[in-house]
Amino acid sequence: MIRFIHLADVHLGAVPDRGCPWSREREEEIWETFRRVIAAIRKSPVDLLFIAGDLFHRQPLLSELREINDLFATIPNTRIFLMAGDNDYIRENSFYRTFQWNQNVSFFKEENRTCIEIPDQNIYVYGLSYEHREIHEALYDDWKKSDKRGFHVLMAHGGDEQHIPLDSRKLAEGGFDYIALGHRHQHQNLFKDWCLYPGALEPVDRNDLGEHGYIEGTYDQGTVRTRFVPFASRSYQNLYLTVKEGVTQYTLEEMLRNEIMKRGGKNIYHVIIQGTRSPGSLLLAERLKTMGNIVEVLDESRPAYDIEKLKEQYRGTLIGDYIERFKDPGHRPVAEGKALYHGLQALLNASVLVNGRVMQDAQQKDLGRILQMLKMSRKGYQVQVERRNKEDLAEKQKLRRSIEQLNREIHELEEQRTEMSVKEDSLRKLEGVHGEGLTEEHIHTLERKNQIQNAGICMTIILFLAGALIFGIHFKETMLAAVTAAGGICLFLLEMFFYMKTIRELEKCRRVKKRFLDRHDRLQTGKENLDDEIREKETLLSNRMEEYQEIEDYTYLPIAEEIEIDSLNLAMSVIQELADKKQSNERQDEAGA
Repeated sequence: MIRFIHLADVHLGAVPDRGCPWSREREEEIWETFRRVIAAIRKSPVDLLFIAGDLFHRQPLLSELREINDLFATIPNTRIFLMAGDNDYIRENSFYRTFQWNQNVSFFKEENRTCIEIPDQNIYVYGLSYEHREIHEALYDDWKKSDKRGFHVLMAHGGDEQHIPLDSRKLAEGGFDYIALGHRHQHQNLFKDWCLYPGALEPVDRNDLGEHGYIEGTYDQGTVRTRFVPFASRSYQNLYLTVKEGVTQYTLEEMLRNEIMKRGGKNIYHVIIQGTRSPGSLLLAERLKTMGNIVEVLDESRPAYDIEKLKEQYRGTLIGDYIERFKDPGHRPVAEGKALYHGLQALLNASVLVNGRVMQDAQQKDLGRILQMLKMSRKGYQVQVERRNKEDLAEKQKLRRSIEQLNREIHELEEQRTEMSVKEDSLRKLEGVHGEGLTEEHIHTLERKNQIQNAGICMTIILFLAGALIFGIHFKETMLAAVTAAGGICLFLLEMFFYMKTIRELEKCRRVKKRFLDRHDRLQTGKENLDDEIREKETLLSNRMEEYQEIEDYTYLPIAEEIEIDSLNLAMSVIQELADKKQSNERQDEAGA
């Protein structure tokens, strides 16, 4: 039996809910949850770990890859299969291209379809990595498993038009035993126990609702069994508060407090207020955000007005005309629906009608009061928007400072690299000046010369010693033996002089060569380290610029408060327009009379 874990979309380095008090804590939680998965595998080993893309939220840094590799080293008996997704796709200068993984890690390095085999276990894993942020071609549809017996797994990241479209029918024709999908952040079974999205390991966006974790499975004699393992440290949840007539701000806050206590204070909530409230009552949704990890409050409640009854009751008046202006509730945009109730509440509260007619002169002050009430409501929402804009601006300024600092650091590192290049050129010139003394051929020549001189010294000793003995013992010529010995000693000393000279020259060449090589190695190592550091900074700079653009894009998305502001502006403009029109008609009637 083969045991495996399938996860995807870890998004290490993501900063969810940027600007919220818990965002930096969430960034570390994503790393910690991944570490907990590895720790769980250490405690209860599995044979295979599939990571189906987007391990990182952006381009991985070299330091991050080393940290991940160290984690993988703690589970040496688990074979790990890793692919790059659309978020951490392999750029031209990506560290993915040159990083050396542990022996238990198999990384799909290219956008070409590849099969990695473990022959002794009959395991075959098919996959590819993204080398572009978007891939529109359906690369997986016509992929078929080989005819070899064993466990055949397809790792596939995508499933929409921009990221490798998937056709489940064609995937089924591939004959794989298991398809490990990635890209979608919600857990989803396309086919039970066979083709599954595990979802993001941790929710990384406020739209990633529900449970998150990974898939644990077994393969035994051609049968796959899987189960979803919830593993995230917290979740995003929709929290609905249904109000009724008579509900006060205090009651609403108590409802929220009790719900958070039941569900867990660590989770992050979208609070949605629904139902009907008493006409004239005011619920301060902004105050609810201070009561926990609340990322957004949507007020979908409405005053308990009978619109049809009011329209009939005030037909021909400003209120009746106002209601008539917002007819067709089934197709009414959100802002128009809110504008209807904002304006209606202000009109009824101000009592601007006298005998069914809009008041003139002094009564115009009441019309001004209506608009002032709506402006005051708008001001409250504008304060909230301004606060959020200030938070976004603070985040952008922080990122700008980081980008400027990185640019300075990169500039300084490039200057160091230029200095190293100058030193390298100087070293080459030095090699040219001392070229003869630094060549291996010259050193070998000196070594051969040294060996010949050593042999000559030995021959001199032997020959002259033999001659002296022959003359002295055999021929009884003591004087001649002495002369022969003296000549031998002189020749020995002369040869020793030249021998020592060669030794000194050889040692000098070796020292010069060693110093040159040491300096060259130090320069080369320093240059390589500097190049890696520059690439690390450039990758980090690119990631920071992407973060900055994300905040820019998010700034232009409409939020609940901005929708309220738009609806109040619409209510004021419609009331002013209808009042002006009615007054103009009355003047014409008076002039005609």
